[in-house]
Amino acid sequence: MGSVSIEPEVLDDIICRLLEFRQARPGAGKQVQLMEGEIRQLCTVAREIFLQQPNLLELEAPIKICGDIHGQYSDLLRLFEYGGFPPNANYLFLGDYVDRGKQSLETICLLLAYKIKYPENFFLLRGNHECASINRIYGFYDECKRRFNVRLWKTFTDCFNCLPVAAVIDDKILCMHGGLSPDLTNLDQIRSLSRPTDVPDSGLLCDLLWSDPGRDIKGWGMNDRGVSFTFGPDRVSDFLMKNDMDLVCRAHQVVEDGYEFFADRQLVTIFSAPNYCGEFDNAGAMMSVDESLMCSFQILKPADRKSRFILVVIRGKSQRLECWWRSSFKICDLCNIPNFLPMRRVQAILTSYSKASTSETISATRSKASTTIYIHSANSSSSTTQAILTSYSKASTSETIYATRSKASTTIYIYSTNSRSSTTKAIPATHSRPHTTHSKASTTIYIQSTNSRSSTTKAISTTHSKASTTIYIHSANSSSSTTQAILASYSKASTPETIFTTIYIYSTNSRSSTTKAIPTTHSRPHTTHSKASTTIYIHSANSRSSTTQTIPASYSNTSTTIYIRSTNSRSSTTETILATHSKASTTKAIFATYSKAATTISIPSSHTSPSTTHSSLSTAYSNVPSTVPNSS
Repeated sequence: MGSVSIEPEVLDDIICRLLEFRQARPGAGKQVQLMEGEIRQLCTVAREIFLQQPNLLELEAPIKICGDIHGQYSDLLRLFEYGGFPPNANYLFLGDYVDRGKQSLETICLLLAYKIKYPENFFLLRGNHECASINRIYGFYDECKRRFNVRLWKTFTDCFNCLPVAAVIDDKILCMHGGLSPDLTNLDQIRSLSRPTDVPDSGLLCDLLWSDPGRDIKGWGMNDRGVSFTFGPDRVSDFLMKNDMDLVCRAHQVVEDGYEFFADRQLVTIFSAPNYCGEFDNAGAMMSVDESLMCSFQILKPADRKSRFILVVIRGKSQRLECWWRSSFKICDLCNIPNFLPMRRVQAILTSYSKASTSETISATRSKASTTIYIHSANSSSSTTQAILTSYSKASTSETIYATRSKASTTIYIYSTNSRSSTTKAIPATHSRPHTTHSKASTTIYIQSTNSRSSTTKAISTTHSKASTTIYIHSANSSSSTTQAILASYSKASTPETIFTTIYIYSTNSRSSTTKAIPTTHSRPHTTHSKASTTIYIHSANSRSSTTQTIPASYSNTSTTIYIRSTNSRSSTTETILATHSKASTTKAIFATYSKAATTISIPSSHTSPSTTHSSLSTAYSNVPSTVPNSS
C-alpha cells in the first residue's frame, strides 16, 4: 500500500461503527460519527490503492455490479444485505457515490473502508459526480463543510482524481459510469489515461463518465446535458463487434425498474438508488454475474415495497469465452409466443419472479433433451398479486423472453392476464416443477389468453413432432357473443397411422345465454384410432345459463380419456365435473378409465394435478392446467 497504511483493528472499528447504522430506525436520519482524522486516513490509503491498480480494471466473475448510490446510505446497506457483505461477495460499483442524498459521507467512507480491507475483491469506478466541479454544487461540498470543513472536501477530491474509470469482466463485459466515446476505438486508450486527473470538459475521459445512449439516433448526437454525446444502437454494436465483446454495462441515468436494456440487450443501464432523491418512484437494481456469465438482477423497490428478482441468462459458450451466440426475441402480439431471430454471440433468457426469499425460483431448466420455462402473469391491479410475475407493463420494450429451443423438445407455458381489467384474476396455481413429462420427440404448448377489450381472441400455435402433438388452448372473450372453440391440429392427420391425438378446449362466454359446452366441428370429433389412444379435455363455463351440458364421447377399442370441467357462475355451488384416468395419486382427485364405456361419469370434485396414463404408444402427461379464467 505504499508509505501510507491503516491499522487493521482501526479499519475494522470504522467499518463496525458504519454498520451500526443498520440498527437505527428507518428514516431516523442517524449519522455515523467518525473522526476527521479517520476519514482523511481512509482517503489517503484508498488513493494509494487506486493508483497501484490499473485505470482499466480486469476482473473475473463472479461479481456483483451496482450503479449510482448518491448518498442513499440506507439503500447501500440494503444492497449489501441482499447481495452479501464483503468478503462474501465481490463487488464493482460504477460511480456517483456522493451528492443529492443526505449521507454522502457515510456512503463514501464505507466504500473506501471496504476497498482498503478487500482491495482485490471490492472495486470502485469513477462517476461524473466524483469531480470537484460537480460535487461542489450538488451537495457533497455542503455536507463536508457542515459536518467537518472544506479541507476534508479537498482531501476527497484528491482521492476521487485517482479512481479508475472502467472495468472489463472476463474480456466480455465492459463497465463504466457513462458510456462510449467517439474517441474510443480500443481498450488500450483507457489504460493509457493518466492519473491523478480532474475530469476535462471533453474527450475520452469526459465521455466515459458523461455520455448516454440515445434510442432515436444513429451514430453520435448532441447530449441534452450540455456535455459529451449521445450514441445510437449502431455505435454499441460496432464497438462490441470490433473489440470482440458482448455487453456494455453502465449507470448514470435513472431508470424506472432499476435496470434497462438498450441496443438489443447489448447495453444495460443499472441504477441502484431507489426512490431517487425522494422525488422519483424508481426501483434500484444490482446485477450479479456468475462464473458462466449468468446475470441476475436484484430489484430494490422503495423501502415500503417488496423487492424482486429478474434472472437473465447470458451464456452459450462451449469453452471459456468461445462459441457465443446472441438471440433476439420479438413477442407475438396475438399469442405472446416469441419469435426467435438468430444473431451473434449471446443467448439471453429472461424470466421474472418476485421476492427471492423462497428458493423455488421459476426459471429455465436445462437438459440435453428438453428446455422448460414456466412463466405466470398476475393482474397488476389486483391486491392479491401472486408471487410469480411476468411484467407486461411496458409491452413496447418487453424484457421477458420465454423459451429456447433444445435438441429434442420445447415446452412453453404462457399465462397472460389483462392488466387493464379490474376483475382479472391471476391464472393457475404456482408450482415448482410441474406439468409435463415428455417423450424424446414431443412438443407441447400451453396458451392461456384473456382479452377483455378485443372482439376476437385467437391464440393458436403448435409444432408437430414425430410422435405426438398436444395443444392446450384457453380462450376467453367477454365482448363477443360467440366465443370460438379452437380445435386441435393433428400430427400426421392425413395418414391412418396417426399415433396420438389430444384436444384441450377451454371456452368462456359471458354474453351468451345459450352456451352449451363446446361446439366441435369435426365429422368425427372424438377420434378413434386403431393403434393408439384419443384424449379429449373440455372445459366449459356459462355465466348466464343455469345448466351446463357436458359432451358425450364415443370410445374405441383402445384407451380413451376424457376430462370434462363445467362451471356455472350463477349456481350457488359451482360444480367441477371430471372424468379422468386410473391412478388416484393426488388429493381429492377421482379417476375413471374407459375401454368400451358407453356412459360418462360426472363426478363433483376438484383435482390439482391430474396425470394421464395412455397406452404404450402415447406420452404420459401430468399437471394439466385446469383453471378457466373468470371473465365476468
